[in-house]
Amino acid sequence: MIFEVADDEIKVEKYLTKEEKARLAEIEAKRLAREALLKGDNVGQRGLKAMMGGELVFKKDKNLLEMELVREDWMSKPDEEMTEDEKQRYRDFLQKEKEFKEKQRKAWEFTLKNVKNEIQEIEIKFEERILQIYKKRLFYEHRIYEQELYIIRLIIMMHEV
Repeated sequence: MIFEVADDEIKVEKYLTKEEKARLAEIEAKRLAREALLKGDNVGQRGLKAMMGGELVFKKDKNLLEMELVREDWMSKPDEEMTEDEKQRYRDFLQKEKEFKEKQRKAWEFTLKNVKNEIQEIEIKFEERILQIYKKRLFYEHRIYEQELYIIRLIIMMHEV
């Protein structure tokens, strides 16, 4: 037992021979190639996109919709001072900004619609649960009144005797 050494007791980095280094490099290359193949053709993702009609919105797309376009400093100049190239770029920027705001508005409307639907579902579930609890209350009140009637009858019978 004294002469046995566990791997975790050794603090020095292990020396690798050329053959071991080549073998590890080959294993790593195979792993990277396999990962590249898996990333290249994601059948599940393609199927989901086809099923949703190409309208699938990912988290990174949602983050893009929450961003805002930034105006550059030269865009604040009056039209007379701008060159033709700057005017064209400014018109393109305004067009992009308009499209971006429209896309953002649609995304917000879609989110609002989903939230409203969720709220309605929660309301319905809440009302159903309240109705169940109310029915249970009525059932137990009925049983309590029934037992009280039995008690009253017993008391009446005891007084008659």
